[in-house]
Amino acid sequence: MAENCGASGVKPAVTDSDKVKDSHKRLHNLVYSVIYPAILGSFIFGLLSQSVILNWGWGVVLAVYFTLQQIEGDLSGERYYGLWAVAQDIGEIAVMVLAFVSLGLTMATVPDLQAAGAASPVPSLPVWLFVPLAFLYPVIVRVLSLRSAHGEVVKSARDFYFSLTFLSVFATLISFLLLRSWLGVALVGAVLGFYLVVFQIWNDWWATNVLPAGFQRPTQEQIFASREEYAATKQRKADAKRRKAEAKPQKGAERADPDDAPKPVGAAAPAHEETVPAELSPLAKSTTPVKDATAKVSPEGETTKKARRGRRDSNKTT
Repeated sequence: MAENCGASGVKPAVTDSDKVKDSHKRLHNLVYSVIYPAILGSFIFGLLSQSVILNWGWGVVLAVYFTLQQIEGDLSGERYYGLWAVAQDIGEIAVMVLAFVSLGLTMATVPDLQAAGAASPVPSLPVWLFVPLAFLYPVIVRVLSLRSAHGEVVKSARDFYFSLTFLSVFATLISFLLLRSWLGVALVGAVLGFYLVVFQIWNDWWATNVLPAGFQRPTQEQIFASREEYAATKQRKADAKRRKAEAKPQKGAERADPDDAPKPVGAAAPAHEETVPAELSPLAKSTTPVKDATAKVSPEGETTKKARRGRRDSNKTT
């Protein structure tokens, strides 16, 4: 394939950020231009083969719902479409397949494929579980993403996303409680119509003239600004934590023993006085006091000795 090298004929350098954006764009196109519409279109075509009228009604509701979800995801942009976003959409596609299959809908309507399917029927799935789960799935993803960059976007447009959450929970309860009634089909269909008119097609008019300003859909610039603010806040916290760890003294550094310092080669070890405990000394066990021969006698002591010696001599004379 030909590469665009620009007017000068020199191929521009590709930076790391450009590579990341290119990978996000390719992943986004793969999911929302190939996988999601291909599977959804197959099930929509499979509605023609549904013989149970009530299941057909729920199938139409699911087809409209997932079409709106596909439009919503496609317009969300590919700038921040990373692995977490891919995992969310793959999970949504899996829930879509389980919901349609639980209603008895298949992706094949050609007679020979139908005959092959009749020979090996698809195992029955609990329709009461997967149809409500299809409407509850966006709420689950939104809650799990509160601590991520998408959570910062949700906080910046709290009223708008709270309204979407309320509509999803309401559709989940109706589809669970009135699954075997046409009333449930009608109520969920009305919720989808309200969502389409108020929150997708004419959201600007409704938020400007009827609803408060907080119910307006956030623009791409607001979403990008919220994500950039989240990334900057996360980086500031990481830098503050790193500076705090560097400023903290090492454990035990202040209690270091000076004798443990490295000594030069050949230096003599310091002499330590050896002390003997008093209870182990032989002198401590003796009851007779030991006179020190080298002890000096004071003049007063010498005079006392002479006086005693003189008295003893006078006594002998008498």
